[in-house]
Amino acid sequence: MRDLRQELKFRPVVLQAWLSVNGTSSEIQVRDMGVDGICFSQTTPLRPGQQCRVKLTLDLGPGRTSEPLELPVRVAWSTAVDDRVQIGAAFLPLLPEQRQALEGLIFLLTRDVAEDQGGSWLFAPACTRRLVARAKAEPEGQRPAPERPLCPELEDKRAIG
Repeated sequence: MRDLRQELKFRPVVLQAWLSVNGTSSEIQVRDMGVDGICFSQTTPLRPGQQCRVKLTLDLGPGRTSEPLELPVRVAWSTAVDDRVQIGAAFLPLLPEQRQALEGLIFLLTRDVAEDQGGSWLFAPACTRRLVARAKAEPEGQRPAPERPLCPELEDKRAIG
């Protein structure tokens, strides 16, 4: 079985995000996100109850991003933290295709990405980095058996596909 980890350079999938309020857009830093809402920080406070839109894209490599996903949110809370404001917002009711796209985006954020020579994208659980680093650091035969799997998402830790 071919070991793709040795041939490809996997890297984390990176989320890029912007907030649009009254037609003005600014970049935000996402702290946490789930299917019901998002926590982010920015420099400008927002009022609880205020409605706005977040635009999310995945950075897949130099000059390559996913399709943008724009979602309506309602601010639930806003708290000053150092020189920024941390904001929690709930997603407003989403269309089925928006919810599906959001769930797919969240799934991909838990993955690493690599592009093969044919230009196809390959995704692997993010814990693959730990497995590869460990394999390179410890010669075969000298690896102690882990107490628990390093990457339970991978059924077969020798190959990704």
